Amino acid sequence: METKLLSAKDHRLMDESGFFYILSSDKTFNRNAHTHDFYEMFCVLSGEVKHTLNGRTEILKKGCIAFIRPFDTHIIEKNGGENGLVAMIAFTADVFRLFDNIFGEFLKGYFLPESGCPAFNLTDLEFRELEEEINYVQLLKGKQAVMQLKLILSFAFRVISVRFNDIGYTKYENSLSEILGAMNYEENIAEGVGALLKISNLSHGHLCRIFKDKLNITPTQYVTNKRMSYASQLLIHSSIDILSIALMIGYSSYSHFAKCFKREFKMNPCEYRKQNQNNH
Repeated sequence: METKLLSAKDHRLMDESGFFYILSSDKTFNRNAHTHDFYEMFCVLSGEVKHTLNGRTEILKKGCIAFIRPFDTHIIEKNGGENGLVAMIAFTADVFRLFDNIFGEFLKGYFLPESGCPAFNLTDLEFRELEEEINYVQLLKGKQAVMQLKLILSFAFRVISVRFNDIGYTKYENSLSEILGAMNYEENIAEGVGALLKISNLSHGHLCRIFKDKLNITPTQYVTNKRMSYASQLLIHSSIDILSIALMIGYSSYSHFAKCFKREFKMNPCEYRKQNQNNH
């Protein structure tokens, strides 16, 4: 299917302000892959959506922000039975240049990757702040609305400048050790991949790419390895019953825990405890 080009001028998406804003649900998503000659930012306000950018697909959930550059190809779709609501702000290259003059030093790394700008998760506090601003813009018209859209974009670019500051797109790749260090806490081990997403403030797709590039495993595999290592220490050095250990590290049933443990250590947890406690 031919990729459709959306033009700010031809499709009258924007007036002289250089902005266009819309709330879109899964019922109103543009269901065809398309590109455009303007920039776009969208934030998932509720639920989740499936987003394909330049051939790469990932699931974006509530609180996730994505930027689309001119001539990137993308499509936002409903993800299975999940309903999604997104706020979209389209803006011209001239508007982008205004912000680039302010944040340019910090934005370069974020907007450079050929595959597209990485989606990222807002913290709970950031999301609540952005959601307030988005709700407010719906009450405004004319110049007041344009000013509010500028404030929203300024907020998003400020977040980018902090997340992807002077070391650019590689910031999280280089600070992977910090992310993994935070996974030594029992509550994060129990939460698993969810904790990794919160600690890193990355989308699931971006997190997977970093783990694959740097560790050659998936986040899920990393969490499983971490849980098995922690469980083995608890079995040897504590008297906590095995079901409680399984629950402590994030498993809802003994059978699932035992299956994962045996795959790792070639024996069940009870056998492992008996053999290794006798050696200590």
